[in-house]
Amino acid sequence: MRNKKVLAAGLVFCMSLQGLASCGQEEEAGAVRVQVGVACYDQNDVFISELLECMEERQVTIDGETLELERPFFVIATQNPVETAGTFPLPEAQTDRFMMKLAMGFPDREEETAILQAYSMEDPLEKLQPVMTKEELLSMKEEAKRVYVHPLVAGYLADIAGATRRQEKVAMGVSPRGTLALMRAAKALACMEGRDYLILDDVKTLAPDVLSHRLIFAYGSSGQEESRALMEEILAQVPVPVEDFGKRG
Repeated sequence: MRNKKVLAAGLVFCMSLQGLASCGQEEEAGAVRVQVGVACYDQNDVFISELLECMEERQVTIDGETLELERPFFVIATQNPVETAGTFPLPEAQTDRFMMKLAMGFPDREEETAILQAYSMEDPLEKLQPVMTKEELLSMKEEAKRVYVHPLVAGYLADIAGATRRQEKVAMGVSPRGTLALMRAAKALACMEGRDYLILDDVKTLAPDVLSHRLIFAYGSSGQEESRALMEEILAQVPVPVEDFGKRG
């Protein structure tokens, strides 16, 4: 499911991590790397302006030269839970621009064994190949856009967002931008599951990843675990509609 969540974000922002081997152009400017379709922000406060330029203006400026980011592309930012001296949290308005916040964590025993075997004789990254063309990816994005959202599911999304704004410990709940992000991510997940309509499980599966980092607590910043725990509580409290969600009104 973790891979599906990443791909759901990739379908919306429209770039597959596995397709990077096909990107032949690269320019560097400190922590911001521009490869046809990807801008990576590497936890360096100096480059916040470049980060926002990629996200909002769909371009990046390097040494005074402005380069338009070719579609499809998306933005990745890393956050190291240790060695944070000299770095500062992004302002709330900036974190709200990120569709998802995913914690990679450590691999389990089976995953780590697979890593060791894959790297025992060679570097598999040297043989990385594209899994699809740009045109195929753009087509998948358009297909995800066409996923049907039943009015009751849309209402459920609004109810979740509204519930985050009524929590005593939360100073600022999810904005409409966050609700839209959740709907788009859920539509991409539905498409990957082979459906042309949204169901509640799509929303519930992705809500913690899409909404948790948008919660601003009244007593200041909180850890990701606390934010996710509160989102799980909210999901358990919001009434669930019952309907044939594939039926067009």
